[in-house]
Amino acid sequence: MASVEQFNQFLQRTIRLGTTERYDIRKFNDGGNFLLVDTHGDYLVIERESADDICNLIFTDISTKTKDETE
Repeated sequence: MASVEQFNQFLQRTIRLGTTERYDIRKFNDGGNFLLVDTHGDYLVIERESADDICNLIFTDISTKTKDETE
């Protein structure tokens, strides 16, 4: 688990891509990895190489549930 100092360094090394009601989505200046931070201060670093696979899995699950719910 990272300390508050490490977390603050993460914020200084990233740019904000956008926010939602519960999440701050950021991108590291070097390397292009992503930082997702929730309103509780919990965070997740997603490596750029894995981002596409992760998003595809989530979107597939969302679209499958949406189709199942409408039938």
